[in-house]
Amino acid sequence: MTNQACSSANLTPDGTYRAQMDINLPGGGIRSTDLARIDTTSSPTAWRAFGARAALPVSGHCAGTSGIGCVASGARRTLGAVTVGNLPPIGSGDSVTTGFSGSMVSLNGFGATASSESGLSPAAGTATRAANTLTYWNGTGYSSVTLGSGGATYTLGTAVGSYRVAGFSDVTVTMTGTVLVDPVTTVTTGAAPCQTTACTSTSTVGGVRVAVQYDLADGTTPLGSFMVTADLGNTIAQTTYKAAPSA
Repeated sequence: MTNQACSSANLTPDGTYRAQMDINLPGGGIRSTDLARIDTTSSPTAWRAFGARAALPVSGHCAGTSGIGCVASGARRTLGAVTVGNLPPIGSGDSVTTGFSGSMVSLNGFGATASSESGLSPAAGTATRAANTLTYWNGTGYSSVTLGSGGATYTLGTAVGSYRVAGFSDVTVTMTGTVLVDPVTTVTTGAAPCQTTACTSTSTVGGVRVAVQYDLADGTTPLGSFMVTADLGNTIAQTTYKAAPSA
């Protein structure tokens, strides 16, 4: 018990979240496919966020504080497998870019944990991203990288599916795109006793953003275009503490 203000929230994701495409043309349809899909883990862990003020150490937070105390916050999230940028399955007479299989981008999971404290003797902010594997189409094959703390940008290769539909030339679905991995950062400002200037701490676990452009055409005649974007979002823990002036 701290007898101080605090708050918390928990959310347990469940199931599969997806966006699908189903192309219907006068001469027939092309089989449906997932544009983007995000799974939850087989044993989902609750997403959690909290904020608290402590005048004394409590529950592992503000472990070195006393007097004016400190404020603490934290957040955590986990996701299952993510895939973005699929082509419709091919049938008899259809074709797809050599070497392309599955999707433009896949991620075998995502996990993020962030914490921050501000005030008297706060702990250093932390931000951690799980070392999951990102796999992306490079134009001739697939490249894989392990997510670390740094940011990165990856340009996706072009992938084309060609489909036979009665009354049309070959209907093509062309995909291009990019992947942006935001960095992991911790930023602290101010110094105790935080009276003249507020003390702040911001811990950010950058997310992964995928953008895939779809261009549909009948031979050389454009039929339409659209963009699919999957943004896993940032996980942020932020605190601000400003003590009352001395009497």
